[in-house]
Amino acid sequence: NGLAGGGGGGGSLLDRLGIINFMDEANGPQKVIYCLDVSASMTMGSKLIVSIRALKESMMQLSDFDQFNIVTFHSGAKSFKKQAIPATMKNLEKANKYLDSFTPRKIENNQGTNILTALEYALKMEPSVIVLITDIQPTQGEVDENRIAEEVKKINNKKTRIYGIGVEVWEPSPTGRLAKLLRLLTEQNDGQMRLASSG
Repeated sequence: NGLAGGGGGGGSLLDRLGIINFMDEANGPQKVIYCLDVSASMTMGSKLIVSIRALKESMMQLSDFDQFNIVTFHSGAKSFKKQAIPATMKNLEKANKYLDSFTPRKIENNQGTNILTALEYALKMEPSVIVLITDIQPTQGEVDENRIAEEVKKINNKKTRIYGIGVEVWEPSPTGRLAKLLRLLTEQNDGQMRLASSG
């Protein structure tokens, strides 16, 4: 699984989703918002566990000068902290504990996937980078790929770069609906996409 829509190889054994590769492109202090899908479909297989592990590995690559936050979403969105916080070891440890609270059992009743709401929520924090991790096309709120991409482009005033990772999607082809959405979001917002296996 190389990067779809960009050069570069796969991630390391620790980072099967390749988030670290994305982050390597960033120059200078960054404000990174991770958007993690915690809808019920993420309980299938090892999608949630692999996604959280990769997210943690990516956070460990941040420096004390970087800032970060985590937005989790299904039908709605909420965040780890109200605003992005410095990526100090203490804050990263707290973030790891927060991520550990999302288990397959805890999210098994999280119906709906509202990707636009998650991105709107993240963009309000004015990040330099958003990393979107999801396994399915949106099923709640706006579900049309073109309209979601148009809306995000319209509200992305700070030119935030968006990276999209499709985790073990049911339609792993680059022509599937989720792949189309990730491709639109990343191409229009100076990022990259990856269709990754959690196996």
